Amino acid sequence: MGNIFGNLLKSLIGKKEMRILMVGLDAAGKTTILYKLKLGEIVTTIPTIGFNVETVEYKNISFTVWDVGGQDKIRPLWRHYFQNTQGLIFVVDSNDRERVNEAREELMRMLAEDELRDAVLLVFANKQDLPNAMNAAEITDKLGLHSLRHRNWYIQATCATSGDGLYEGLDWLANQLKNKKGAVCQAEAGSETESPVRTLQVETLVEPPEPCAEPATFGDTLHIHYSGSLVDGRIFDTSLTRDPLVIELGQKQVIPGLEQSLLDMCVGEKRRVIIPSHLAYGKRGFPPSIPVMKPRGNGKNRG
Repeated sequence: MGNIFGNLLKSLIGKKEMRILMVGLDAAGKTTILYKLKLGEIVTTIPTIGFNVETVEYKNISFTVWDVGGQDKIRPLWRHYFQNTQGLIFVVDSNDRERVNEAREELMRMLAEDELRDAVLLVFANKQDLPNAMNAAEITDKLGLHSLRHRNWYIQATCATSGDGLYEGLDWLANQLKNKKGAVCQAEAGSETESPVRTLQVETLVEPPEPCAEPATFGDTLHIHYSGSLVDGRIFDTSLTRDPLVIELGQKQVIPGLEQSLLDMCVGEKRRVIIPSHLAYGKRGFPPSIPVMKPRGNGKNRG
């Protein structure tokens, strides 16, 4: 198990240190996750009063994870760890229904901090092995993640003791951080390609015809048409060529940017969306239509 995590983290970045901050309410499982990553085994833990930090070295790469205590009296100290954080892991006890609203308040308060404006967010819906645990879709709704339209985020169901889900979550985080580094390197090199859009941009063009009782969330099946333009100037409109696209949210049936932009959408609503490359086809592009590091814009109708 340690080797699996090692290989995954080795692919995380280029040749520099990456700083990851892991927070959440007390007893969410943060320290158990940290030492599962470090040692590949379960360790006996006590409530963290200050912080734990572990660094994994791979040649000239340092992957540093800070695990900060989550007790209410020390949460105000979280902000002292925000500086230079590139990735944020927020751990939630999926079995703790009484405090999930408290978790949401702490998460939103933290994301409002200017020092974390560029940090990507990975949510671990932990303790999925417990019989009354909320699933990832429930946690998404309870935390209000669908409202984060200007931040790259991902939620992963996990069980820290078995390691289930940790690989998938870190794989997403690795890709996000790697893409960010690639964009910076490209800009520094003076590339002739236009500057990429770095965040998903969503704008409502047409409001739903009636109050929305059931906004789209994970597990819902949507029927949509979409139209727009590619970066080479070509126009597309799926309503002219095929039946509506049928998507079950949360099943990774479409590119991440499209799926995220559909969250919280209502029947009859029309949105304008600009999807950055790292939430579309990534560094490989999708030639000749969507070149590498190019944004894509489109409009969507939910029916």
